[in-house]
Amino acid sequence: DVEENRVVEKSAHFVDEADVEEAIDQIGLGVFHWEVFLVVGLFQAADAIEMGFISFVTAVLKTEWGFDESDKATMESMVFIGMAIGAPTWGW
Repeated sequence: DVEENRVVEKSAHFVDEADVEEAIDQIGLGVFHWEVFLVVGLFQAADAIEMGFISFVTAVLKTEWGFDESDKATMESMVFIGMAIGAPTWGW
């Protein structure tokens, strides 16, 4: 429905309509938007670091705990199993 995608701005003398894109352009980027951008960026960075970190940890644990390749692969895949269970649980 086109009306659902419209933002209506009311004033004392007139009613002006704008679509969602125009409304976002009028609002602009504020401090809140940059804070959200920063927080989401940090979470993305932490997720990327986790993927790099797990490869170093499993290499050390393979030697120290006597893992074979299948144990190492199982340990590395636990991250993805956690994501597969956690994402639907939290609503992603």
